Amino acid sequence: MARRLGPWLFLLLLLLAIALRWQEGTHAEKLLSGEARASATLAALHQACRSLVADGRPHPDLGRRALEAVPALRPLPELSGGLVAYAADDVYVFGVVPQTQRAEAGGRTQSGWILRAWPLRFGTTGDREYQIGDDGVLWEGQNRLGRSGTDHGFPPVFPEPEIGLPRAPWWQVKLPVQR
Repeated sequence: MARRLGPWLFLLLLLLAIALRWQEGTHAEKLLSGEARASATLAALHQACRSLVADGRPHPDLGRRALEAVPALRPLPELSGGLVAYAADDVYVFGVVPQTQRAEAGGRTQSGWILRAWPLRFGTTGDREYQIGDDGVLWEGQNRLGRSGTDHGFPPVFPEPEIGLPRAPWWQVKLPVQR
């Protein structure tokens, strides 16, 4: 009896291994899709901010207006306060804060911004977190804190202090091209 059971047990274990591998692959594809969607949304937000400050005037409501310019986002007014505005879609939470800075040439005041994004549900909708400033450089981070929605690691620091430091868990990535 045990001899006849052996091939069936082997087949059952093989099917279980295949099912687990398929499930992990599907989960990984979902994470990568959420992260790609977040970086595309950040590119749209970056473009919205550029359009809003094109007139050269300061915009204290830049965050709210930029988030409203991206239709896929739903504002989170209960969390927004001061200069920081938050919104979310089905996979990521986004934050925008305006910042003013002096131009190196001429010392004029310029309007700028910092955009942050992190997963709505860490490990389910995404793992990475992102930051992009008015300089157009998109940074991707390991999200060592496991920042998730507005429950864990919220609110994030604007700007992330570790960006650009040696051996920091942040690296530059290409900003997706807007269609």
